[in-house]
Amino acid sequence: MYALEAHLPALTITGFTFRGGTGSVIPDIHLAGGAIALQACESCPAEIAIRNCMFEGNAAVSGWHGRGGALYIDGDAVRATVTDCVFRNNRAVSFGAHVGLHWGRAVFLRCEFDTRGEPALTGQAIRAHHTAHLRLEDCTILGGDNLVYSYSIFTITNLVELIGNRLLDQGVPSATYVNLDRYEICCSYQEVVLRDNVFIGSEGPSDVPRVRIGPEEGRVTVEGNTFVDAKVSISVNSGSDLQFTRNIVKRTPVDIVYGPGGMFGCNNIWPDSTSVRILCCDVEREHNISADPLFCGEATGDYRIAAESPCAAGNAPAGCGQIGALGIGCSQTPVERLSWGKVKHLFR
Repeated sequence: MYALEAHLPALTITGFTFRGGTGSVIPDIHLAGGAIALQACESCPAEIAIRNCMFEGNAAVSGWHGRGGALYIDGDAVRATVTDCVFRNNRAVSFGAHVGLHWGRAVFLRCEFDTRGEPALTGQAIRAHHTAHLRLEDCTILGGDNLVYSYSIFTITNLVELIGNRLLDQGVPSATYVNLDRYEICCSYQEVVLRDNVFIGSEGPSDVPRVRIGPEEGRVTVEGNTFVDAKVSISVNSGSDLQFTRNIVKRTPVDIVYGPGGMFGCNNIWPDSTSVRILCCDVEREHNISADPLFCGEATGDYRIAAESPCAAGNAPAGCGQIGALGIGCSQTPVERLSWGKVKHLFR
C-alpha cells in the first residue's frame, strides 16, 4: 500500500485505518509519510483535518532515509488538525517514527501515540523541525522499550505547546519523554509551553533527562504540571523569559540554568526540596512548599489529589490556586486496584 498524497487546498479524512503504508517518494528526502504525506508551497496553502483514524504498521524506510512513519507534513502554508487518532507500530529512519513535521503547523487533539515495543529506528515518535508549530492537547503518549534515541517528542522549532497530556513511562528508567531543543539560526525566537501535563516515569537512576528544554532565546512556560519519577532540565539564555509555576515535582530532580530574571513559584517539591538546582541570578522564588501531595492512588496510577492535599486550591499558599495538573479526585487514598483501562479513563 502506498501513502496517500494530498494535492488539494483542503481535505478531510474521517474514520479510516491506515495499515502497511510504505511512503511517498519525495525529492531529496527519498521516502516520507508512510500513510499520508502532505506538502504545500507558499502560493498554494493547504489545510487537512484527520479524525478518528488508526495509523498502524506504516513505514517510511529507504536505506538510512525516511521521514514520518505514519504522517509527514511539510510546508509553511500547511495547517493540519488531527483529532481522536491512534498511532501504533509505525517506523521511520531519520525523522519521526509516527509523525514528521517539517515547517507548517500541526495540532493533535485527544490522540494516542503508543511507542511500546515497536522497532522505531529513529526513537522519535514525533519530530518537528524548523519554523514548525506543534501543539499536542489532551493526548496520551505511552513510552516504549525499543527506542534507539529514547525520544517520544523531539523538536527543534519555534513554537511547541504541550497542554493537558499524559506522558506515561512503561518501565524504562532511561526513556526520555520530551526533548525541546534550541534552534540555532540568526534571530530565532522560540516559545515552549508545558501546561497541565502529567509526566509519570519509573523509579531508578537515569543519566538521560525525561524533559529537556533548551531554547536559544524566547519564552519558556512550565505551569501546572505533575512530574513523578522524572527528570527536568531547562537551559536558556539571558534574553529569555522563564516561568516555572504551580507544578508538583515528586522524586524528580530539576536543573535550571538560566540568565537574569524569571519566576520559580507556587511549586510543591517533595520529598526533597533540594532536588531543585537553579544555577542563575535573580530568579524570584516565592510560595514554594515541600509536602506530600497526597495523590488519590499513586500505586494504582491515580494522580489526582485528595481534598486534604496541600496542592488543592483551598490549601495552597495564598495566590497560588491549584498546584499540579489534576484536580481533587478523592477525600482519602483508595485501596482498590484499578485495571489499565480504568486508569486511562481517569485521565479522559
